[in-house]
Amino acid sequence: MADPGTAERDAADFVLRRDMGISHADLYRVLGTALGGVPYELRPGRIDLREAERRLTIRVGPERERRIASLRLPATALEFHFRGYTGAERERVLARFARAYHKGGG
Repeated sequence: MADPGTAERDAADFVLRRDMGISHADLYRVLGTALGGVPYELRPGRIDLREAERRLTIRVGPERERRIASLRLPATALEFHFRGYTGAERERVLARFARAYHKGGG
């Protein structure tokens, strides 16, 4: 039985999909900050991170346009594949990612 104070790491992929109101140019411009300075590799259609026993692949969907009346906004679907992360580690990564791409307003 595992120690209750020890967080278990997922051996299988944990997959999360997010639709973001962002262009590919803005996604890549802010990426280093969004990933907290962790080294990453850009590949066609994806971003790969490797830290010790943890792996994160972010699949980047095609850039498209979301229309609301005459307003046109960029949109990109992202698919996060976490392997070897605890639930708390995933939450921290996603919170940092969200903060990096948060647009002002209120």
